[in-house]
Amino acid sequence: LTDKEKQAVFDNFDKFSRFEQVLLMLLYYTGMRKNEILALQKNDIDLKKKIINVHKTISTDKNCKPIVQNQTKTLAGMRIIPITTQLEDFLRDYLKLLREEDFLFLSKKGKLVRSSMFAYKWKKILSKINKCLPQNEPTNITPHYFRHNFTTDLIYAGVPLKTVQTIMGHENIQTTMDARYDNNEVIEKLDNYLK
Repeated sequence: LTDKEKQAVFDNFDKFSRFEQVLLMLLYYTGMRKNEILALQKNDIDLKKKIINVHKTISTDKNCKPIVQNQTKTLAGMRIIPITTQLEDFLRDYLKLLREEDFLFLSKKGKLVRSSMFAYKWKKILSKINKCLPQNEPTNITPHYFRHNFTTDLIYAGVPLKTVQTIMGHENIQTTMDARYDNNEVIEKLDNYLK
């Protein structure tokens, strides 16, 4: 994500619906895959231990109806993700709002979120982000951009690569190492470190 895209999300956070806010927070602060997030249930989140247990994903049946698949995209995808301070209070407040619901994300009819519904909601999110960006610089980011961003943030924060690999659920360390980076940010970090 560019600095302008991050700013468009977080400086205008109150313009997003609750669904959109929770989705964006989970994408940004966990790097989870979209379908892992849509499969999250209350008992997957342990605020005392500050972890999210990722062990399932949303898939579709032959009729394109969403179903919970009790495994992740890969074996390495079954993992525990730490809950950052920025995410902890937000999740605590959101979980209090969920009464009977077990899943964090459901349709208005209480059903699992279909891919078409998610696409519609993501289009609305992009529209709100683009309203906050310069007119000549619209974005077409996807949820996966947030995943790459989180990987990069972990690396910049100095988290060991093997730990990053585990948190991200990458089977291959090369996937972790292929994270994009901003050269100016690397220079700034190196300059600060070498002072």
